[in-house]
Amino acid sequence: MLETIGVMASLGRPWLLVGPLCQCLQCTLTLDTVITELLQQQILSAILHLLQKSVEELGEDVNKEMQLNIELIVQCIRSSVNSDTHRRAMLILALAAKISPEVVMHNMMSIFTFMGTSLLRRDDSYSFQVIHQTIQSIVPVLIKCETEEKILVKLAQVCQVFVDVLPDIPEHRRLSLFTQLASTIDANKNLWIILALVADSHVMRGSLNDGSGMKEEDRRGIPRDIQFTLTLCSQFPVVAQVFACCQLMEHISSLPEEKEETTGQERSREKYSQIDQEIICWSVHSARQLCHFKYTTAGLIALLLSSEEYVRQACEASEQVEELQDLYRQLLEKALWYLDSVSLLCDQHKDKPGGRLFLSLQRKVVDVVDSINALLPPSMLIEVAKKLVNSQLPLVRCRAMEILCAKLQPNANFFSKENVKSLEPFMAILLKRARKSKEPSDNRQTALFTLHLLTKFMAPQVSNEVVLPVLSAAVDLICKDTTETKLVIQALLVVSESVVALKAHAVIHLGQIMPAIIKFWNEDQASDHLLLATVTATHKLLENVPQFLSPYLEPLVCCVCCLSSRKENGSVKESRLIMRLSIVQDTLVKHVEPRVLIPMMMEAYKTLSKIDVTALQTFMALVDTLITHVDGKTLTSHKPALLSLFTEAMDLRTQKGNSEVVGAVELDISRALSKLLLRLNEYDNIAIFLSLQNWAADAAEDKPSRLITFYRFSDYLAGTFKVLFIKAKLADSLFSHAASLLEANNSFNQQNTVFGSGAEAERQTSCLLEAVLDTLTKIFLYDSVNFTNQERFQLMVKPLTDQLENTIGGMIAYEGRIRNHLIPCLVKFTIAVGDDSLWKTLNRQILLRVRNDDQPKVILAALQTFQALMETLGEDFLQPVLADTMPYITEVLESLDTDIEAFTREIFTKMEGILGDNLRAYLG
Repeated sequence: MLETIGVMASLGRPWLLVGPLCQCLQCTLTLDTVITELLQQQILSAILHLLQKSVEELGEDVNKEMQLNIELIVQCIRSSVNSDTHRRAMLILALAAKISPEVVMHNMMSIFTFMGTSLLRRDDSYSFQVIHQTIQSIVPVLIKCETEEKILVKLAQVCQVFVDVLPDIPEHRRLSLFTQLASTIDANKNLWIILALVADSHVMRGSLNDGSGMKEEDRRGIPRDIQFTLTLCSQFPVVAQVFACCQLMEHISSLPEEKEETTGQERSREKYSQIDQEIICWSVHSARQLCHFKYTTAGLIALLLSSEEYVRQACEASEQVEELQDLYRQLLEKALWYLDSVSLLCDQHKDKPGGRLFLSLQRKVVDVVDSINALLPPSMLIEVAKKLVNSQLPLVRCRAMEILCAKLQPNANFFSKENVKSLEPFMAILLKRARKSKEPSDNRQTALFTLHLLTKFMAPQVSNEVVLPVLSAAVDLICKDTTETKLVIQALLVVSESVVALKAHAVIHLGQIMPAIIKFWNEDQASDHLLLATVTATHKLLENVPQFLSPYLEPLVCCVCCLSSRKENGSVKESRLIMRLSIVQDTLVKHVEPRVLIPMMMEAYKTLSKIDVTALQTFMALVDTLITHVDGKTLTSHKPALLSLFTEAMDLRTQKGNSEVVGAVELDISRALSKLLLRLNEYDNIAIFLSLQNWAADAAEDKPSRLITFYRFSDYLAGTFKVLFIKAKLADSLFSHAASLLEANNSFNQQNTVFGSGAEAERQTSCLLEAVLDTLTKIFLYDSVNFTNQERFQLMVKPLTDQLENTIGGMIAYEGRIRNHLIPCLVKFTIAVGDDSLWKTLNRQILLRVRNDDQPKVILAALQTFQALMETLGEDFLQPVLADTMPYITEVLESLDTDIEAFTREIFTKMEGILGDNLRAYLG
């Protein structure tokens, strides 16, 4: 009969049989026979058939006439282990959900729990068809019946059943099942619930299985369940996916920042008290698991937004641009807000054991922000940023400006000319933020930096009227004494780019800009950042409006020189500043007209010589660069002014006395003046050199220090010109003057020197002698034109050899002068003469000093000189002078001074080695 009822096509009032069949089913639950299971299946099939017929006849009114016991059907599912029984009972419940939804709702979790423990684990088509029907029948009823406050929790409870058994569901059925589940719960609004539950399940399973942390997860790559969620998301529209990301970000943002550890009993109590209030019961999670959930969820969002499939879908979603744009803005705003919260936690926990967890989470949230930015095309990013910059939250405004900054960087190549018009409104928005004193200083700083980049990008395509307000606002900020240093730094960069854009149109603000910049140059800044910004602004001004800077050139040159001298040997941290200073120096010389610059440099020299002598080294380097840069015609026209500058500069020793700094400055003066002479003709060279010699010689009585300066310059010039120094006849007038100076400043035959007497006079005389000897050494070294002839030899031989007995300055100075200056000079002098007959005279003059028994140092000096000649010239020198030399050697070998005797024996041995002969016969 049951089989007949289950297949009858025409039944009158079929609903009347449902109640009696339920009573029969109730009776079978108490039976324990072989045929009980088969009987239950027949009854369930008959009830299902009757229900279907009843719905066909009565429609929605079937619930009033029918007596279906839902609880009995559920009890039948629980008591049976037969899969056929389960399937037939589930089909009844699926149909009953349409007929009597309220009754089915009371038994909902029992139904889904059974599905999770039984049907979902089976791999047959019929079981999954039953599951699909159940989901389609019960979940919509659930959504319709529950209040809005409880619906998310109920949906989460249903989804949790499926998520819990996700690893046990056959792989080829997972995607279709979860796709239907997500579609049924309305994926456009509630897809995020499934994603959150999968993330939580991943965290809990990972913690239970192997305790692996976030770093281990990163090493293993993307987990399989997270990969599955990405595939699941790709089954739905882009808008649904982004909305899910928004909800996930909002969800993890709403979770507690930290969680106190609780005992097992406390967790259990909290679990049951919260089970109907949250989609995930956080009371059973540890603090580490909570942080790991946030990390996993943020990582899931970043992975989803950066996946190839999502990017493809986003590119094809052309009809949803406006909706996507609004969702991206919401997501970006939530992510930026959360990033700030996490960054604050990182700072609070940086020295604590759990600090690394928050650092990992911070990196993931940064990945989310980067993923969103990467998705936004220029036009969409502009609209999103425009709304975020006007956000009520200061943090979001700041982050939005930072995003814009990143896209405006020169190497980003993100925006194009087509975006200029859309970007133009940002000028006014950013100006408003930068000027507003109530705005947080970090926001104002970011606004100025964004303005700097925006001006740089837009300037070539916009009118001056757009940039002028930017320059005006930046100038106001740098001129206010109350402005914070970091704002001044950014304002200076804005000024730099504005001047580049406006050029001559920026002149109206120079009266405010330049005094402020010069003030920053002069102040002793605690931070090199302000100095770097000041130097950058100066560079841009010199490059773009040099013709309008003449009133400020003199203090500007002084500032550049003073700062450069202070930072010359700076640390690695200051290398960028030093490089910028070098660029400013070049720009100053190359962009300012010489007719304007040279008079200003004259004034700058006077100022620097009073306030900072060290800075004159940089100043002379500027002069050197100027001489190199200008063309020959311009150089000739400005020759008198330059010579006047050099003449004044060469008097520095007279004004400041002897010091290492003065010596270093003189070297730079010599370098620059030599560069000038190299660019002039021979006639000018002779005239200038003679004028300088007269300038020094004529004032020898009053200002003898000039002689030191002149001969140090001559030494450098001779080394630079080489043989040209002789060919240009510059050595002619110098030679006799040098000889007379050597004679006049020799303690051997003079009581006083040109500097007078006393310790200081002797120190200066020693310095002069060294300069003269070095100059002569260079002349002899480069004499390839027979300049050192017999006449000049006779003029110079005695003054030079007499220096062997000139002990002026003390014995330490004497030894140094002999070793480093006189001996090299005599060696080069001998080579330049190249006449062995004259060598005998020179050798005799040297060896005569070995008879100075009162001064052993003089004897040693003469022997050292002879040794140097012998070692340099070898046999060519020794053969002609051997006969004259041996008597002196014999005398010195009998010296009572052991040092002299030992040194002489060493020389004698070397002589034998050079000549290859035994010279002991000469000693008899």
